[in-house]
Amino acid sequence: MKLKDKNIIVTGGYRGLGLAITRAYLKEGARVAICGRHQDSLKKLDESLSDYDGRFFWCPCDISEPLEVANFVRKVMHEFHSIDVLVNNASIYGRRENVLDTAPQAFREILDINLIGTFNVLQAVLKNMVEQAYGKIICVSSSSIEANEKAGVGYHVSKLGQEGLALMLARQYGSNNVCTNIVNPYGIMQEESSPFYDPIHQNLGMDADSIQSLFVYLASPESNGVNGKIFNAIEWCKTR
Repeated sequence: MKLKDKNIIVTGGYRGLGLAITRAYLKEGARVAICGRHQDSLKKLDESLSDYDGRFFWCPCDISEPLEVANFVRKVMHEFHSIDVLVNNASIYGRRENVLDTAPQAFREILDINLIGTFNVLQAVLKNMVEQAYGKIICVSSSSIEANEKAGVGYHVSKLGQEGLALMLARQYGSNNVCTNIVNPYGIMQEESSPFYDPIHQNLGMDADSIQSLFVYLASPESNGVNGKIFNAIEWCKTR
């Protein structure tokens, strides 16, 4: 098992790509803490991940609220005693609108979760990683960047900001043995009910399970020293 006894946080790890990442980590022997805003959806993990009972837990948490994040990370430290890997996966899309049609409040809400929320989680976890002189941070970027989409301005801007934040982390804390990398999930198929569904991507034939191995690699000792890189999902699958 490539992740035996590793302690991992996956934000938004209860559905879609986040759930696929969570499953992959549990299969490889990790302990996983999952957070999300919707308790009813989180509760379903007790059944869907029943094979891994005792090696995961979930906690409702709005990552845009620093106090909720602090409480969640405190609980993770109580349960696991350390945090080895953080996957910043949680995000919202909002409407597919251009700049003139986007309400300021809607734009702000997307930034609060996708960018400020990511910052809140990073700040809460980073101190522990620096103190233990080890950590791996994985930020899930946006397929819309690769696809040159014109709509969804709030989501697009928030993900570009998240990429910049990840690259700054890589520069600032790589010397502390905390490695930060980015995964662009362009090409991953989504259900039509998903806010991230885009018919352009459905022809590429990749589901979330297709890139599980990439997230396992970035969380495992195999990627020690790999820092500040952007991994493209399609390119990864072509080499596997």
